[in-house]
Amino acid sequence: MERGAVTPEWYAERAKALTDIIGDERGDQLLHLTSSYMFLGPLRFHLYKQIRLRAESRGVSIDVDERRAPILASYAQGLGV
Repeated sequence: MERGAVTPEWYAERAKALTDIIGDERGDQLLHLTSSYMFLGPLRFHLYKQIRLRAESRGVSIDVDERRAPILASYAQGLGV
């Protein structure tokens, strides 16, 4: 917002969404599912990749492959995903 990339209204809406309490179990599960796809899965992919590359650069063989990094956390299984 300080750089002018987003409006104060957009920022306020996102800040409110981050602090609102989810009133039901299904909504909470869906929020976790969204987090898994949009943040945790991509983060996990890149961490696995950096770990693999670092190990390879040191001549160490490890069983880590970013293509096998789980996208969904275990709680997503309860959603039928």
